[in-house]
Amino acid sequence: MTNGLRTNHARLASLLILLTATALWPVDPGSADCASPYLQIGDNPRPVLSPDFSVTVAGRAFVKGCNDQPAPLGCSTSREEEEVPSTDVALIVRQGTRHWDLGSEDAGIAATNELGQITWEVMLPRQLRLGPAVFIADSARLEVTVER
Repeated sequence: MTNGLRTNHARLASLLILLTATALWPVDPGSADCASPYLQIGDNPRPVLSPDFSVTVAGRAFVKGCNDQPAPLGCSTSREEEEVPSTDVALIVRQGTRHWDLGSEDAGIAATNELGQITWEVMLPRQLRLGPAVFIADSARLEVTVER
């Protein structure tokens, strides 16, 4: 019986040592997800627009690279990835099987505190029909409703 008790204590001690060592082992702090590019028109999540009118479409987070590595305890990390503004980002509006190119713009830079920001001033095509449509720029999408 004492031999079984010693075996259980030895196993328990080994498990505690393993858990302590694992807890103290240096690990990668992980990374947060960087924001995906997105589009907006004003504050409305589903804007209502009219054909043949001008509209301002704002794009955010249009960068290549993702600097989401926090510096561990005030130290700098060499793993930072540079965020580079996207260039020549095309904006289209699609409705059903038709689409219209609305122009291309470059994203802003960090030096002007506009990193990844784009603004398109566009005239909506008069050929848009009433109903749903979607603005698309790279992977960003914004659903809108066309009304008169």
